Amino acid sequence: MIKQTAEEPTYQSAWTELQKIVNDLQGGSVGIDELSNKIERAAELVRFCRERLRSTEDAVGRLGQ
Repeated sequence: MIKQTAEEPTYQSAWTELQKIVNDLQGGSVGIDELSNKIERAAELVRFCRERLRSTEDAVGRLGQ
């Protein structure tokens, strides 16, 4: 799950973390022991960002009604 802090995570913070993971994976700086955790975390971040986008699209759609 997305790390819980005093504040709810933002789309931007999740996106930034996801970009870092992708860069690490592409750069080959992730060891085999860490790979599974990075992939799992990336999947969590993708789900979080996707949900935020859906929520925003729904809100914008309601404005047009």
